[in-house]
Amino acid sequence: MSNVLCFDLYRYQIIPIAREFQLHLDREVDYEKVIRQKNSHFAEALIAATFRYKRQLLVHSLDVITPSENFLLTIAREKQVSRYTEDFKKEQIESFPPTRIFIINRSDVQICAVERNMYFSHTDVIVNKIIAPEINRYLKKNYLTAKFSAITDKNSFWDFAKKNEGKVTSIEFHLVTPNMSNMSAMLSEELKSVAKGTRAATTNVKLKSEHKNYLEVSRENKQLADIVNYAAQGGGDVFVKITGKKARFVLGENQVTIDIPSSSIDSESREQLPKQISEYVNGYFR
Repeated sequence: MSNVLCFDLYRYQIIPIAREFQLHLDREVDYEKVIRQKNSHFAEALIAATFRYKRQLLVHSLDVITPSENFLLTIAREKQVSRYTEDFKKEQIESFPPTRIFIINRSDVQICAVERNMYFSHTDVIVNKIIAPEINRYLKKNYLTAKFSAITDKNSFWDFAKKNEGKVTSIEFHLVTPNMSNMSAMLSEELKSVAKGTRAATTNVKLKSEHKNYLEVSRENKQLADIVNYAAQGGGDVFVKITGKKARFVLGENQVTIDIPSSSIDSESREQLPKQISEYVNGYFR
């Protein structure tokens, strides 16, 4: 019987860096062309990258499942493990426990599925401390940056709001500027136009009640529901504070996962896995 591996899901968005355009005014930089070629640049960065964690160079391999679109990245930290020899002596040997990351890199679908691994505290460390810095080092040369956000359960936000009705004092949204039409459609034109007009990488919005009052949080508020849905689908994060509590609710902590049999990863059927991951995410939010 095959072991089942758990993968956390992330969405990434590749957006232009306004500062890099401004630093190269002496060059002719076609802004629209940069946007059109963003996925090609991402693929090139992924192929060229090496990866480090806490200054330690990681062992890695990159399997190109579909050129420029679907990849299986495997990384590993060297570990020293103990074993006993045939004459019952204890010795230390090197071990490289792998972590697999499926990366879907299409103009309309940009998803990472990251295997949970006991040797890293959380998959967010793998995405935002290991992969993102190295990828962005290459993307920066083409005036781009990649922002990774967890794909989360939007119902966790509404369940928390209902449970704490009359107690919510603030809601803070940290949103990545959308660069895919299917994601962009979720946000209001006003919010998108401000973000894109200023070439902002992220947009932070905070709703706060007056002292000893509370916010009315309802699914019937379409703009609020759209922003929560956008954030949940990997467009950012949401933070909620309630009266009488120091700790706050964090949408990003309610991550969507997918289980994949290990036998699928190690066989020819893995070519179908990126499609299955994408369909799973789309089906989750229908």
